[in-house]
Amino acid sequence: MKNYTWKFEQHQEETSTIVGFIHNAIQNFAKNPIQSIVREGIQNSSDALDDTAGHTQVKVIIRTGEVAKDEIPNLRDIEDHLRICKSRDNNSAENKEIQRHLNHIDNDKFFYQYIEVSDYNTKGMDPKSFLYFTQGDFKSHKDDPGSQGSKGVGKAAYFASSALRTMIISSKSDEGLRFRGTSRISTHKSPLDDSQKLKYQGYFGTTDVVDEADVPLRFRRYEKGTSIFILGSWQGAGDFKKKVITEVLRNYWFAVATDQLLVEVEDEVISSENLEVLMTDHFPSFKDHKTGLNQNPRPYYETYNKGMRYNERIPNIGECSLWLYKNDEFNLGAVARFRKTKMLIYKEDNLYSGYAGVFLCDDPKGNVFLKDIENEAHDEWNPNINPERKADARETIRAIKDFITESFGNYAGVDDSDSFGLDDLNEIFSFTERTPGSTKDNKPDAGPKKSTPDPDPEPRDRLISHHKFSVKQKGGEYIYDVEFTSSKTIRKQKIKFSIATESSRDSVEIVELDEYDFENDTVIIDVKKGENSIRGIKFSTPYLVAPAINSIK
Repeated sequence: MKNYTWKFEQHQEETSTIVGFIHNAIQNFAKNPIQSIVREGIQNSSDALDDTAGHTQVKVIIRTGEVAKDEIPNLRDIEDHLRICKSRDNNSAENKEIQRHLNHIDNDKFFYQYIEVSDYNTKGMDPKSFLYFTQGDFKSHKDDPGSQGSKGVGKAAYFASSALRTMIISSKSDEGLRFRGTSRISTHKSPLDDSQKLKYQGYFGTTDVVDEADVPLRFRRYEKGTSIFILGSWQGAGDFKKKVITEVLRNYWFAVATDQLLVEVEDEVISSENLEVLMTDHFPSFKDHKTGLNQNPRPYYETYNKGMRYNERIPNIGECSLWLYKNDEFNLGAVARFRKTKMLIYKEDNLYSGYAGVFLCDDPKGNVFLKDIENEAHDEWNPNINPERKADARETIRAIKDFITESFGNYAGVDDSDSFGLDDLNEIFSFTERTPGSTKDNKPDAGPKKSTPDPDPEPRDRLISHHKFSVKQKGGEYIYDVEFTSSKTIRKQKIKFSIATESSRDSVEIVELDEYDFENDTVIIDVKKGENSIRGIKFSTPYLVAPAINSIK
């Protein structure tokens, strides 16, 4: 085995950037390190599929292990560099963060715990990819312009999971085997000469192809692909396995379901064959959240398996698919967005409660387009991200929403022709209106359309731009929810409820509401800018005809 040493380039006072230990990208990924490893690690592996060899499925192994600190000569010298990062020149917060890392490393005098992320049926890294991955900041080199990750910041996810801020990369391609360690700490003095300053990036090994015998046995690759070892990992044995499986299901269920991806976590395989069982075990209910750590993939998995499929050519992104399905236990009414590698991008509540949708663009050119308007976290498509695509992006995002709206109107109408009748007590009734003066498009109204005279014109509501009612029968009574969009934040705002009559709008009395104060036809609520909701309302009139809300002073 070759004798490697850690190398840090000398810091030049007049020309080198001074870099602190608290790095924004690393800190962001550290908020949920397991989710970060799963999303970033698997997307890198998915981008490296070796389809030229006939492979159609990427295999990823995520597991924990340990390596003796003295097993590899000079490896533990990185600790000396980390310790000397503490300095009087730092503020107290920075030194406290460095000490937190040191405390974790010092808990075990003899071993480094690690997390391994290895992929198979993949190409391995070519020279430029290996260089950029180990040595680049905000720099990425991927052959496919539609690669899931191409922003060059995802590697920070690995550093975020390492108390050593260190990872070892072993990658085998057609050219041979490459091996290198890389570390991101801070500008610091040399442990051997305190008169010399060193840069924040350190390297253990080279970017050149090496002989297999030169790579430590534990890190050696024998077939094409890449293995990444996160040294000094924060994760203990505990529930690591369960958390990783949960994040794989949450973010990559679609890729697993379509046999694009197989993941092995410790000793458990996640494949299309056992996906349904794992879904039920890890997500026993259908309750979902739009964002955050409580998101639930199960409504969308069920929608893909049981729902109705619609297809549409959408400007700039080509042929796209949408699956829609109805289940009264679906609480969010959201459509999950995916592109070619089938990692969840984001969800948007375009539907009514009781429905779910799955949107997919796997057109190669469309995949490139959507990648170009995707943020660094890969959880948003935004026309403002890429100025060159801005006009086209607005058109595309609008067309996606129109496709969803039209398909949902069709689906809700044909799914059950009586589903919105008054006699069907278990179904959902939904009403969506513009608030007077609003120009925002309605969501599809799948409910019954009753003929009522137009009420007298009302002045424009400058606070509420759009609202949507839905209702279910519970215990023989109709319970209503309303969602609305506000143009600004106001404390203790009064919201008035009304219904259409033959010649005007009449108030409707509220008889029960748990969450907010109310009086007669008015609810008092702290309104926030953007989306708001008032749920669980019982009115004196059981069935509301053309209900509406208005803000009043």
